[in-house]
Amino acid sequence: PRRAATKAAQRPPRARAAAPERRFRVRAGVVALAASKGALWVSGFGAVSRIDLASGHLLSRVAAARVGELSQIATGDGGVWITADDGRTVVYRIDPATARVAAIIPTGAPTLGIAVGDGRVWAGRALSGAGDVVRIDPVSDRLAGPAIDAGAGPGPLAYGDGSLWVQDTSPASVMRIDAASESAVTVLGTAAVSDGS
Repeated sequence: PRRAATKAAQRPPRARAAAPERRFRVRAGVVALAASKGALWVSGFGAVSRIDLASGHLLSRVAAARVGELSQIATGDGGVWITADDGRTVVYRIDPATARVAAIIPTGAPTLGIAVGDGRVWAGRALSGAGDVVRIDPVSDRLAGPAIDAGAGPGPLAYGDGSLWVQDTSPASVMRIDAASESAVTVLGTAAVSDGS
């Protein structure tokens, strides 16, 4: 009996069966995606698709003519937020309850990144020279407050731990913007830069 118990203890654990692969077909194409409340929102070419995560079925397709290859998408604060493509200067807000475009928000400059956090929508803009980040009020669908300098070539954005994180391309670096003080500091790639410069 002891030998049997020893052999049983030495047996390697059985490998778990791999989860079945699930593929979603999105006719409008796949550029960027974000998940929220059981749905996957996919920005493509000229449209944003909503897919049910449980079944993989297409729930809706929302026409958005200016969405394309360089668009970014984020969810939160009652909306699905998508930047326009090819130097366009607007952000779309889709109402997830109706799956329709609820607002097209002018940003004043080509917008390359989008994130949601701290009750605001953050949008990164490419300008001649240094870029910046502007905030969109999710209630009024308008820009709120002064722009925050974000270095040259701001790209994708992410929000977490009370800060907005900005990927810059010139030079390659990451900048952190504190949501409370709105001060910015470069944390990766180059020497620290503070006071929003």
